[in-house]
Amino acid sequence: MTVFAHIGHWYVSIIYAAPALLLAGALAVSTLRQRRRDAARRAAAARNAST
Repeated sequence: MTVFAHIGHWYVSIIYAAPALLLAGALAVSTLRQRRRDAARRAAAARNAST
């Protein structure tokens, strides 16, 4: 059976890693939003080109 440490053993590592994790999360969200925006623009351009 695996024994897990209590939060007292983890909080320093979590606090230390938090800025990097937040930055990675922000970059991931930004990338997803940009992909959706680009897809919507391509779809709109395709609709306009077909009319």
